[in-house]
Amino acid sequence: MLLTPLTALFERTAAPKQKKLKYSPGIFRINGPASNLQEFYEAFGVKKGDALFRTPKNRAKIW
Repeated sequence: MLLTPLTALFERTAAPKQKKLKYSPGIFRINGPASNLQEFYEAFGVKKGDALFRTPKNRAKIW
């Protein structure tokens, strides 16, 4: 699954740089969009009641 290696890479490389940036923290830039993907729920076992859970009707759909 692609999400797990990307998350680990982001944590190692972006965390030190984040202190200098004026943008929102990566947790919001990663978890927000990722929680719209069904693959995210499957990869991390996210289920109803979890903090990152969004009902299917509340997930953004582009196509």
